[in-house]
Parts: sequence; C-alpha cells; structure tokens
Amino acid sequence: MKYKIKNRRNIEKHAARREGATPRSIAGEVKRIEAKWDEAAAQRIPKKIDIAIEWKRSRMWGHNPHCTARVYYDQGFETIETTCGGCGYDKESTVIAAALNKCMLGVVVANLGRLSRMKDIPYGLSLDPEGVWAPRFEGGVGTSCYLDRGYSMGILQALNWSMYRITSGKTFDVFELVPKRWRKKTANG
Repeated sequence: MKYKIKNRRNIEKHAARREGATPRSIAGEVKRIEAKWDEAAAQRIPKKIDIAIEWKRSRMWGHNPHCTARVYYDQGFETIETTCGGCGYDKESTVIAAALNKCMLGVVVANLGRLSRMKDIPYGLSLDPEGVWAPRFEGGVGTSCYLDRGYSMGILQALNWSMYRITSGKTFDVFELVPKRWRKKTANG
C-alpha cells in the first residue's frame, strides 16, 4: 500500500467533512494538521537512543512507568521524559511510544517510501494511506512490538533500527536503540 507524505488536498477534504465547518475552521484545521507533518519531518535523525524506565508506586494505579530517554545526535544529546498512569493497557509501551514520538518521527517520514513497499505495516506504527495524519508510534501495543524479534518484523526493524533490552530489575528496565548498520559495525569491531 502506498503511503503519502502530507497530501494537502486530502487534508482539506478531511477538514471540510466536519459538521458545521466554516472556511475559517477548515483553514485552522488544515494549518494544525500541516504543523504536525512539518514538526515530524523537521525532527533530526538520532544516532542512538538510551531509554531508562523506572516503575514508581501509585496509590491509585499500582506502579506507573517514568521514562527517561537520552537521544544522541551528531551535535550533542537531548533528554526526553514521559510518564503515564491508568490501567487496562500496556503502560511500558505507552511511555516508549511517547518518547519515540518526540525524537523518531523524522526516521519514519524518511522511510515512508520503504514502508509503502512492505506488504504489512508492523502493529503499533500508525500510518495514514491518504496522507492526512502524520505518522506516529502507538502506545499500549506491548513492548515486544518494539524489540527485535526473529519470528516477525517489529516496528523498529521496519525502520532499520534495533531495540535491545540491556537490563531490567524489579523496578526498572533499560533499553538501547541503534540503527542496524551501527550495531553491525561495532559488533564486528
């Protein structure tokens, strides 16, 4: 299936479908959706990402994950923090998705052509074939959708990235994300 990059005509059609849409509200909706696309396309491509998740006790929801992601670029790094609460879904994958949405959407936009040629898009990666909505990582899908696995292609494998669990304990998990080519180079010396 072909995935389009920011199709303005389809964005305008979507905005006009809303009940009671006026020319002003349509223009505002188009501007808001296009800003999401521009924000995704403008993200820098990271060199490596380290994710540390600490599980903190909550009186209401049991344990909630607090994610700290350190994103390394050619010129320095940035730290991203996310958290979530509630019950009835996979909280760990939700905080991972929230962190990746802040630093990896540029990788998804850069790989839209490659993703279009795939038979099936991995579960947990949201792509719009009409080009209205910007791509994003979905939360609540399970951490195994992000980890490298041999039996089927994970989300990050489809983007030529690898995610490995470095260590874990009773109240913490640590992951590393790297481009596949980088891991092969360092593994072979």
